[in-house]
Amino acid sequence: MIKRVWLVVLRLLGLTTLGERNALVKEIFGLERELDRVNTENERLLDENKSVWDMLDELQESSKITPATVESFVEDIKETVLDDMLKNFKAAGEA
Repeated sequence: MIKRVWLVVLRLLGLTTLGERNALVKEIFGLERELDRVNTENERLLDENKSVWDMLDELQESSKITPATVESFVEDIKETVLDDMLKNFKAAGEA
């Protein structure tokens, strides 16, 4: 009984026992490790989020039809048709 009263008086003065102090320090270290882990995860997610927004911006830009994109598309078709024609080409004679 006297021990409990003494502990209550010490707690009112802001003092704790060694066992309580060690438990609190252990909890603080655990929380600091958890905070570091959460901060690292947060940085990873922010980076991933930025990458997704960059990809969305690229997709939005690439979906716009401009004269340059039409010209590029026509050039690609020309190359494909020419390659296909040359692939099936048979020589008429010996050169």
